[in-house]
Amino acid sequence: MDAVKKLTVLGLGLLDITEEKARELADELVKRGEARSEQPGKLVKDIMARGEEVRKTVQRHVESAVEKAMAKANLAAARDLAALEKRVAELEKKLGQQG
Repeated sequence: MDAVKKLTVLGLGLLDITEEKARELADELVKRGEARSEQPGKLVKDIMARGEEVRKTVQRHVESAVEKAMAKANLAAARDLAALEKRVAELEKKLGQQG
């Protein structure tokens, strides 16, 4: 799952809007009369905040879909495997002490 999660985060990185792109968008909105130029800094911050909201929403949906797919495929999560490895090591240690 770790690799899937990394790929997901990498893909979501493409949704991040840079300040430069936000400024370009703000300028375009002002040019078209869809926004006022009185507070361009606020508009840029609003655009970037909205981009962050969208990124977080998409990330939640993707993570949920990945978890459902893993559950449906009956795959073990890394934390489950780590717990099993720990138990096996403890049992091996106990068996070694008996012999």
